Amino acid sequence: MGSVNFEPYFMGRLVVAEGGNPFFFDVVLSREAVRAVGIIEEVARVFREENVPILLFKASVPPRGVEGEVRIIVSPDLRDEKQAERIAQKLRRIRYVSRVEYAKPIIPGVGVDAWSH
Repeated sequence: MGSVNFEPYFMGRLVVAEGGNPFFFDVVLSREAVRAVGIIEEVARVFREENVPILLFKASVPPRGVEGEVRIIVSPDLRDEKQAERIAQKLRRIRYVSRVEYAKPIIPGVGVDAWSH
């Protein structure tokens, strides 16, 4: 196996949306989700049904042989915490989802991914 060249990764832990309300969601799925067709679409559909834009979407899949769960981080621009709770409830009903948490913006227009490092 040859050397690996890594590409720059420009997704951060912060979303700034002037005049917006960027929440962050941490969606944790079982390892079986890696081979399941349509899981990302199901997650995105929840936000589409709520008619909210997705400002950031990233996924983390542990390599084979490494313990860990599949995680999807999503930052949508929401109206309020009631909408966030409604979205969290819908996400929890998706197959393979084991846990859903969300974080409110830390100040108006600024949201932070509180789970990744």
